[in-house]
Amino acid sequence: MALEVLFPDVQTLGLDEISKSTFTNTILERYDKSPAPSTLPSVQLDVRKWQEQAHSLPQWRPRYHITAPRGWMNDPCAPGYDVRTGQYHVNFQWNPSSCSWEPPSWGTACSSDFMNWRVSSREAMNPTSTQDFSGVFTGCMLPSRSCQGVTKPNRKQVAFYTSAQSLPIHYTLPYRRGSEKLALATSSDSGMTWQRCPDNITLEEPPPGLDITGWRDPYIGEWHALDEVLGTRRGQLYGVVSGGLRGETPTVFLYHIDTVDPTKWTYLSSLTSVGLNYNPSRWTGDFGINWEVCNFLSLQDEADKTHSFLIISAEGITKSDSRSGEISKDHRQIIDTAEYLTMLLLRSNGFWDPATGHFVTIGWLFEEDLPQTAVQKQGWSGCLSTPRILQLRTWERVARSLKTPLGELSCFDSTADASGTYTMRTLTAMPDPRLQDMRGPPFTLLDGSIIDFPENGCASWELDLDFCMSNRSQRMGFDIFHSPDHSQLTRVYFEPLSEILTVDRSRSTTIRGVGTGKKTAPHTLFEIEGNDNSAMLEDLTFHAFYDASVLEIFVNERTALSTRVYPDSGTVYGIKAFCEVDVDYATRDEALQQTTERHSSVERMQAWPLNGVVTSL
Repeated sequence: MALEVLFPDVQTLGLDEISKSTFTNTILERYDKSPAPSTLPSVQLDVRKWQEQAHSLPQWRPRYHITAPRGWMNDPCAPGYDVRTGQYHVNFQWNPSSCSWEPPSWGTACSSDFMNWRVSSREAMNPTSTQDFSGVFTGCMLPSRSCQGVTKPNRKQVAFYTSAQSLPIHYTLPYRRGSEKLALATSSDSGMTWQRCPDNITLEEPPPGLDITGWRDPYIGEWHALDEVLGTRRGQLYGVVSGGLRGETPTVFLYHIDTVDPTKWTYLSSLTSVGLNYNPSRWTGDFGINWEVCNFLSLQDEADKTHSFLIISAEGITKSDSRSGEISKDHRQIIDTAEYLTMLLLRSNGFWDPATGHFVTIGWLFEEDLPQTAVQKQGWSGCLSTPRILQLRTWERVARSLKTPLGELSCFDSTADASGTYTMRTLTAMPDPRLQDMRGPPFTLLDGSIIDFPENGCASWELDLDFCMSNRSQRMGFDIFHSPDHSQLTRVYFEPLSEILTVDRSRSTTIRGVGTGKKTAPHTLFEIEGNDNSAMLEDLTFHAFYDASVLEIFVNERTALSTRVYPDSGTVYGIKAFCEVDVDYATRDEALQQTTERHSSVERMQAWPLNGVVTSL
């Protein structure tokens, strides 16, 4: 099967051709910042003492991002929508006993509007002495129409998940068969609690005869593009389990699932063979050695052509740009990538939302730069991202980018047209539009580029900011002020010469031990040719969400960068946009000099307080 692979931190590539049809595109969440369970710091605590000390640093706790009531949280699990109750729900891996990773339970949150979430103070499903005794790992929801094969119609929801049987489990260690099993649980209360029957194991181990690096995190759904490839009746159920083949490639293991009895899984094959640490360019990133929490979906472009995607989180990435994996042209494999979205997000998990028709994905944001002593004091670790919708976006009549040749933007599918311009296409992961309902009255804009917040600051807000960029622009962005005198700030900016988006946190806090390194992502702008053959450079657009210590930035609706900041105050006192112009224009890149001369300016700037709330049940 020729599979193209596209991704939102993310990329694209291909699989061997199974039959007459080719897939397009896969998404790769490109991070390996989570230590192995065997190497995670295990802090032995007096629970009573820890609970007494916890919550002494409340300023960094998000208001509208899902956060566990206490303790460590990570991967989102079994997100979905209950059509009977009109409730959205998402589970997550949770250790309520300390702020370090230990064999996890599932926590849970629910919402009727995607803005206000209720998080249960009790575990939804936890390890026992006889089941999942090394942890309840990540899982997914079974599509509701298939639940009748497991439970009575319209009575319960069904989740499949990884039951951990022994630790440690890590791609660098020899794999022990039986350490990860595929298990089933049901819920009659919209995922607030899950029940297991004594014989809930569906698959005991990975397929025989394979030397693997991992086998976990199931995802289930219909995949019509695969139906066509296999020549089967439309509406079949497929499942993927994430992992890798030792010494060969990261991959997912593909199964056919009986629609009458979804506990019957039949192994078909591994789905990709990209090689180890495949990394075609800085615009795509490293595919790593082992994959986790993979989802698949298909989307249609403007010509109703189907593009299929695999959303991936990669373990074992390198900092090198070297390409150790090769795509074999003999097997008609295709390199074809989505716009590179660099995020602190780990292990995003998603679902088709029947209320909107969109595929919604939610990721994990962790305390990457906070010392463990501070994590213990605040009493919690990690939160989930804002919900994002995945969409296939197209730009037509593109003449050039700022600097990189269009054909070298490996995060895009580029197609030349008869006029000499290009159609550029990529997968995007943008904020769910329903988040706009959280907005309060907009803040006042001063002098066209400054927004002052109330005297006590604002800890949760949203920003829309558009720049008209000239060919003399050197740096454009905005400052986030964390102190009334503006001495503490986070600076977000884009530099057209390097095509780099940066979040500079070096002045964001005075607290010792907090990480304040820069976060960067590649980004570029397109020059679009009009019907009269004139060319105009895109505006530079920022869309940002801030929530106490979480900063999520979306640029030109195709690049995303998420990070954490830990200001002393945990709040913001204002935002100021800025444009820096290169006075030595003669030294500028020739391609930039060819763009139509314009004045650098702020075209639009607006910010709102956000009123979403996360409460405990």
